[in-house]
Amino acid sequence: MSTPTKERPVLLLDQQLALGAYLDSLLCPPAEACELPPAPVQQEPQPSEPATVEPSSAGDPPAHRAPVAAPAPRQWAAGRFPCLRFQVAGVTLAVSLQRLNGVLPWPADGVSPMPGHAPWFLGLLYHQGRQVKVIDTAWHVLPPDRRQSPAGDAEAPRFRNIVLIGDGQWGLACDNVEEVMQLEPDAVKWRSAHGRRPWLAGTVIAHMCALLDADAFAQVLEEGEQEHQP
Repeated sequence: MSTPTKERPVLLLDQQLALGAYLDSLLCPPAEACELPPAPVQQEPQPSEPATVEPSSAGDPPAHRAPVAAPAPRQWAAGRFPCLRFQVAGVTLAVSLQRLNGVLPWPADGVSPMPGHAPWFLGLLYHQGRQVKVIDTAWHVLPPDRRQSPAGDAEAPRFRNIVLIGDGQWGLACDNVEEVMQLEPDAVKWRSAHGRRPWLAGTVIAHMCALLDADAFAQVLEEGEQEHQP
């Protein structure tokens, strides 16, 4: 017997919630919840002081609370926008083509290491007359237990491509680059730009990927570099 049609939207919603939780678990440390504020501590009223109810300034009932507005799309996602998907340690990430500055193959002789920098700083790469700062992307987007290289030949190169952001100043080392996809703003579960991970613009459940805010990511890298100046 076939599944009733009315049950399919419920099953689809359950799958979307499960995929969203899966992405959150990959992008958050085990003991940390993504962008969730601490639960308020409830205090019982003192017996000697009867509780009083102050009228709200707007004349609304005391129990009324304005609904929390959902995070809005970024400016580069005002309408249908193209994104490039790429892989980092088994996780699919995406970045808007409007904020992308190019993709490079991993150089055969690697990048030039810079001693004294942050552990996520892989080195420098000379490209089109400027130095590109190449970073280990997994160090920023994954919890510590997921930052290890995939199992396999130890002599095989770990990275295959470099995704350029921040006007080409920063290079995100990745395992491989996939196709370009077109996204509608309502296909993204948007996240606040003021959360713990401002570089995480949202998640795209249909494609099982996390959408990066390239400008915010470049800003985080810039601030991190200043903190680890040799």
